[in-house]
Amino acid sequence: INVGVFADHFVGAIAGHFGVGRIHVDDLIVSVGVVGPSPALIWSDELHAAAYEHSNDLAKSDTFSHYGSGTEYDITAMSNGDSFSHFYERIEFNGYGDYHAIGENIAGGQYLIADVMKAWLESPGHCANIMNKEFTEVGVSIVVEDGSSYGVYWTQNFGSRSFK
Repeated sequence: INVGVFADHFVGAIAGHFGVGRIHVDDLIVSVGVVGPSPALIWSDELHAAAYEHSNDLAKSDTFSHYGSGTEYDITAMSNGDSFSHFYERIEFNGYGDYHAIGENIAGGQYLIADVMKAWLESPGHCANIMNKEFTEVGVSIVVEDGSSYGVYWTQNFGSRSFK
């Protein structure tokens, strides 16, 4: 996958080019009501690297959790000598530092960007991350692993850097 093309498509999906996302208020009626619009997100290579690490870990270890698997595929945990990794550790390990807000969404089984966005937007917690006005940057990854439980694993990381 060409990361630049993927980034453009995914940031476009989040921004609302597929009729769902941060700028389409009418489409985001969740359990707490209508969620207002938020500014467009900017792609982050560091958040993408952390997302890729986690999607790859989930796919190769055939697990599904916000925690790393603790296997050889959980690169952050293995590098830090831990039994498993947390999402904030993967984000920091992959170079995204000096932040004031971060978040993570994961999904499995959806083969299309529109389908994974629909699933996330229909889930109050995931939707809250996507629509969080504090987040200014995003990195997303998809890993396909034939024979695994979900087949396709998505990780979406969000952040905002603390500029001085």
